[in-house]
Amino acid sequence: VDNEYFLTLQPTDNVVSTSTITVRVSDESMTTSSTFTVETKSGIPTIIKAPMDIVETEGNLVALFVEANGRPELNYQWFLNDTAIPNANNSNYVLAEASSSDSGRYSVIISNNDGRIQSSESLLTINKLIPIEQTTVVQEVGSNGEVILSLSETSENLIYQWYFGETGDTSNPIESATSSSYTPEPGNSDTSYWVKVSIEGGSTQNVEIVNSNTISIEGIPSDRYYFGEFDSDRGSFGILVRADNTAVFLAEITSPKTIIATVDMEIGSDGDFHYKSSELGWIDGQITGDSVSGKVSKRNISFAGTLSVSDGSTNSLAGFYDAPIANTSDGQIYLLAGPNETSYIISGSGDTFSGMEATLSEDGILSSISSEDTQLSISLNNTKGTLSGTTSIDGTEFNVLGLHEEALPENHLVNTSVRAQVKDGAGVMIAGFVIQGEGEKEVLIRGVGPSLTKLNVNNPIEDTTITLYKMGETAPIAENDDWGDSDNSIQISNSSELVGAFPLESSSKDSALLLSLSEGVYTAIVTNNASSEGTALVEVYDVDEANDINNGMELVNISLRGEVGSGEKVIIGGFVVQGDSPKRLLIRAMGSELSNLDVPKTLNNPELSIYRTTDTGTELINSNDSWDSSDPELLREAATITGAFPFEEGSGSAAKVIWLEPGVYTAMASSADSQSGIALIEVYQLP
Repeated sequence: VDNEYFLTLQPTDNVVSTSTITVRVSDESMTTSSTFTVETKSGIPTIIKAPMDIVETEGNLVALFVEANGRPELNYQWFLNDTAIPNANNSNYVLAEASSSDSGRYSVIISNNDGRIQSSESLLTINKLIPIEQTTVVQEVGSNGEVILSLSETSENLIYQWYFGETGDTSNPIESATSSSYTPEPGNSDTSYWVKVSIEGGSTQNVEIVNSNTISIEGIPSDRYYFGEFDSDRGSFGILVRADNTAVFLAEITSPKTIIATVDMEIGSDGDFHYKSSELGWIDGQITGDSVSGKVSKRNISFAGTLSVSDGSTNSLAGFYDAPIANTSDGQIYLLAGPNETSYIISGSGDTFSGMEATLSEDGILSSISSEDTQLSISLNNTKGTLSGTTSIDGTEFNVLGLHEEALPENHLVNTSVRAQVKDGAGVMIAGFVIQGEGEKEVLIRGVGPSLTKLNVNNPIEDTTITLYKMGETAPIAENDDWGDSDNSIQISNSSELVGAFPLESSSKDSALLLSLSEGVYTAIVTNNASSEGTALVEVYDVDEANDINNGMELVNISLRGEVGSGEKVIIGGFVVQGDSPKRLLIRAMGSELSNLDVPKTLNNPELSIYRTTDTGTELINSNDSWDSSDPELLREAATITGAFPFEEGSGSAAKVIWLEPGVYTAMASSADSQSGIALIEVYQLP
């Protein structure tokens, strides 16, 4: 019987070969066989391994290669940036000494009689060699006196690491010092530095590394503290020399007693300094290494001191602190806190100032700070950079709150209010305020009358209207009668709660405005819509401040005008000082000078009283009847600085320049002679 049989062969993918096949057939009587060859071809070339991206340094050997299968024999052509490379016809392409011009996109076309295929592109990056100048470290002094180390030439694709010690010693890397320049931390010890430079992205087998020379810095500029004495037991002193060669010089010289307190004395490049005092004449000194010495010309005395150890137990607290004495006009404390416990302090007010050495503990407590004129209890906080405590002046204790000179003070006026009688004509209530800065500040202004009954205020007016004007514009910019009818009454209610104002019933006859105001001078006028006179309250709140929005704009310089009568008929102006340090203010109660502004029926003899609200109640902290009865020159200077209307010599108006620490305050204008009339309370910020 004839039968047909079939043999199927399946070649392995991507394998090119020739095979010999033998087929044998047998039955019971005989066997036969047949042998033949089979050749497999790939046809169109296939790529087994494409060229890879390479990063190398110029001058080194670079080899690009491709692995492919195909039969008949394969042909190769390499391309750079889509342009054929002459004579590049092998499965690999070799650059014996690569240069930056060889960088680019490489690919290869593989072909035979059955077809062709192009590889994916590989990116070749050839980095330039490190310039030989990179091995040279140069030293210069910056504008603030700091030492700057840098390499004389820089280049792209380089990695830098600075080290302490000698060249090649990698045991002391400097954290974050990974650029071509480095500014060492200030210190007094001599230190050596070097820098290692390497190619970014170089192959692990061939990364060029260059070690710089070693450079030694002698006496890196830093803050230096000197403490010493005048000869013949004539006093003591402290000097802080900053890194920029400016200095703080604090001293007390006895017989007769003279205080030196300068915070910006210049120190020459040779260590010389000269300070002129009207009482002492020229003070000439010289700082040489670890010592300071000099002479005081008018007193014919010398002084000498030594350098304090820079890394002592109080180094973290060291620095110059400036602290005003709260509730005084010019009370001040200056402190040089040394790095090794020894410190120097000047404290006082008016004509009574004292200077003395003090001992600073590791936890920031100053001791040994008492004299015939001064008793102090002071502590420092290095985390916040603050000085706080108390001092006694003529038996009265005052609070002290100040900052390290590098700490930025935050103090400003927020939220003001005035309570007074409201009548017709000139008897309206007027609140003025100034907004300073660029942009806009959200402000809540309220004219409260009927709701004062909740605060047990006698005879409140029944219906208020508040009108807001901006200086330079004749028409009002906003007005409100009944706040509950305003389109933004919900926002007014929410803002009142946010700033801590007592709530107003939506149906009340009180008035309120919530506005975003630009820089300028504003006047809010509260009038009485009812026929009878009564008491009203106008309030101005900084809503941005309550929302912790710090846009650089401030509410400054407030004024509050109303009618003062006898007894309880006074003007009460409330304001808040907020921040981390005291604010110096000029507070005035103006009377007769208002007639120059065409205000009728002025109060000729107002008395100014300043109160602070505490947890235990309200306390009187200062007062004045006649402005020129004490320190009129200080008040004139303050008025000039703030641009306030000058007071007339001999007038009955009252004023105080005063440092007020953060808190809630009330300035009250009353009648000193039981007369009635219009008065104005003013609160100005002083620099």
